[in-house]
Amino acid sequence: MRSQPRSPSCRAPAGARPRRDPAGALPLIRDAEIEQLLRDYAQPILRVAGLAQRNIRVVIIGERGFNAFVIDAKRIFINAGR
Repeated sequence: MRSQPRSPSCRAPAGARPRRDPAGALPLIRDAEIEQLLRDYAQPILRVAGLAQRNIRVVIIGERGFNAFVIDAKRIFINAGR
């Protein structure tokens, strides 16, 4: 499976701090307000799944493509999109 080329023109929201994850693979965006909003949106889904009491971290990726995924039981990765 070929990986998609990264788009250098993806801009972080105002006030966000783009950075690379420790492995250097993903351009991450840190924005406390957006992360909290996404956690709030996810709460009904996490509650039904029995995960509402866990410390789930929402990670925003500075990629233009529409995508979201999980790697483990503690992190939800969401592309910033356009």
